[in-house]
Amino acid sequence: MSKILALSNIELRKNLKFYSIYCATVLVSIIAVNGYYIYMSATTYNLTEMYRNQIGGVFYGAMILEGNMVIHLLLSLGVMGAILYTAAIWLKDWNGSHKNIYTYMMIPGNKMKIYAAKMMNSLFFVYMVMIFETIALFISKLIFNATFASKCNLIDSSFNSDLSFASDTLFVCSNKVDFLIENILYVFVGITVISTLMIIIMSMKNKTVGFAVLGIFVFVASILGINTGNASSKVYQALLNMGITDNIIVANIIIAVIVLIICTAISYFLSNRKMSV
Repeated sequence: MSKILALSNIELRKNLKFYSIYCATVLVSIIAVNGYYIYMSATTYNLTEMYRNQIGGVFYGAMILEGNMVIHLLLSLGVMGAILYTAAIWLKDWNGSHKNIYTYMMIPGNKMKIYAAKMMNSLFFVYMVMIFETIALFISKLIFNATFASKCNLIDSSFNSDLSFASDTLFVCSNKVDFLIENILYVFVGITVISTLMIIIMSMKNKTVGFAVLGIFVFVASILGINTGNASSKVYQALLNMGITDNIIVANIIIAVIVLIICTAISYFLSNRKMSV
């Protein structure tokens, strides 16, 4: 365990500058896009009147986040981009012609320790991105409230209520149960799956085609805003029909463990083959 932590610390120090720049870019981008839509909403009289007549006022979630595919796509791409970056750097270290100290520390040791250290740093980076995205949305809510406070009736809504209008976006959760299941379990599964796909691609003869297909898949998935809630419901229903469990949390854990075992086994086999010394 101490060696994994040491490797993880080296990896973190190596990439911390990029992590900070990436998170700052995500933060500014989300606030800027939100600011644009807030400005457009504030200057559109008919839109303001529509919400005032329908629900008696306006609030951030309903007026800005609901059905806003640009913001939803930006949130999704922020997370997916972080996952892809960590996977790409991982493979660059493993397959580069110039082996760095990080790689030398593990050869000819147990290569799964590299896998574990990389996964820890991937999780750290992705959670940094999600935290910055949440901060950006909260700042946007404050800007919205300040803008509309003097214009019309401002409905007092909680931040969690506002986030519920972006529930079809990757890893945006409005309650603690969803956060524990989706933001922790699904992020880990997502990183594992993409990392495994990257290793498979690096084992192919035509890597360019493989990376192109992976890039298209990630972009399309982000545009569609993969609804983890719907996926969870389908998995739960399947396990319920088979009589395995009637608890949706247990169902999600079962499917996540299965995916993790499969991906880890594939990664272990391919990484050992690629890194044999």
